[in-house]
Amino acid sequence: MIVQQKLHARKMQKFKFLIKCLLVFLLLVPCACSAGDNGVNHKENIQKYLELLKQDPGKCLYLEQIASSYQALNDFKNAIIFYKKAIDNCADDSTNTFQLGVCYLLLKEPDLGIDYMDQAIEQALDGGQIQMAEMLKKEKDAWLAKWETIKEIKR
Repeated sequence: MIVQQKLHARKMQKFKFLIKCLLVFLLLVPCACSAGDNGVNHKENIQKYLELLKQDPGKCLYLEQIASSYQALNDFKNAIIFYKKAIDNCADDSTNTFQLGVCYLLLKEPDLGIDYMDQAIEQALDGGQIQMAEMLKKEKDAWLAKWETIKEIKR
């Protein structure tokens, strides 16, 4: 009975992680949202989570929210700072590592971007998250297919 409960808890943990990652990709991958999209004010989010971070400096959720808000505002340099902090505090989260790679790619640093994307895929595989690794690989391929367009964007 205890073994079944542990297996069920482990499956639920993996399921929740996959759902979280899927939501992150659905919200962040386009990276074309503006400050008011979907009723979200990313500048307000940043301020709110920076305040919360003062109370709990290592809280992964806060760091992720700040990073993703900067990313949504196309402020990739600040997004990178907070994704790195999130990775330092939540080393097992391949989503943050992947998004860090996306930010570098969008800053036209493809070598770093691809390295971080590959690290995220390896991280997922090392954690036994085969479906996550497959999803990250597909996302990486999609981003690399967009590379020619990204190169032409003037910043």
